[in-house]
Amino acid sequence: MKPITKLIIIVLITATSCEQKLSDHYRGYVFNYNNEPLSGVKVSVDGFPSKYTHTNKKGYFSLKRRSSTFVDDLIFEKNGYNTDTVYSFFANRRRDKTHFLEQRSDTLFMKKLNEEYY
Repeated sequence: MKPITKLIIIVLITATSCEQKLSDHYRGYVFNYNNEPLSGVKVSVDGFPSKYTHTNKKGYFSLKRRSSTFVDDLIFEKNGYNTDTVYSFFANRRRDKTHFLEQRSDTLFMKKLNEEYY
């Protein structure tokens, strides 16, 4: 086997083995700016208002994905707090990035209405 062929095979194997394995659930934690967990935050799939869950007393949520081939944006809502939308996937020149889909849990900090943080 030619050296260039071996190199191509090694690169292909390495590239496919480094592919990011995404979870079948969006999951993570929601806190306020005082690092206190927020319970009762509605976490919904953008464009699908019937697909939602709420955070528990530890601020944790888990929401099954609509599809294993599509990544949704998530909307976080709670009375007295600014509503926030998190784009679960974005790509740039350096790398692709996902939120709330990796094997570890991500965290969102929600801001109270009319409060300022510096």
